[in-house]
Amino acid sequence: RRVMAQLAADSGETAVLAVADGDAALVVAESQAAASLRVVLPAGTRLAYHATAPGKALIAHLPLARVRALLGCDALPALTPRSFTDQGELTAELATLRHGGWLAERGEAVPGQNGIAAPVFGGSGDPVAALGIIGPEVRLNETALARLGPAVAAAAAGLGAALGGPAALSPQAARG
Repeated sequence: RRVMAQLAADSGETAVLAVADGDAALVVAESQAAASLRVVLPAGTRLAYHATAPGKALIAHLPLARVRALLGCDALPALTPRSFTDQGELTAELATLRHGGWLAERGEAVPGQNGIAAPVFGGSGDPVAALGIIGPEVRLNETALARLGPAVAAAAAGLGAALGGPAALSPQAARG
């Protein structure tokens, strides 16, 4: 929780930790932003894999067959006009995480809500959770996403290292 509280304080946005739970990501912890305009995602909130930064961070390093099995169908549900509805386009988006260490959501699950997340790798080298920040698009705009993405990735890597995982996953290892 200390890592999440620091991430929320540093970013000014709500920090969340999510794990894979069947057909969705499950928020297991949250540290709310201090701002009066903030996103609230309490523990127990379920997040779509294809439309949220934590969800995408959880599936980005999985084999493609496993991703397809989790998503269940070729046509993904459009939660907003910005949602990925094509698995091929989503797969290309997931590749950005494997190469950059973090990825964003841009109003894909809730209009006006953006987020950043990165995987937390456990001792086996597999993602065990996703650490992210979620906030209103008016603050978490493209400039803020680019500025805060590396900080989220670093916090996730630090959390993973504390769990016995690698501090970071190299692009070569990510391609497996």
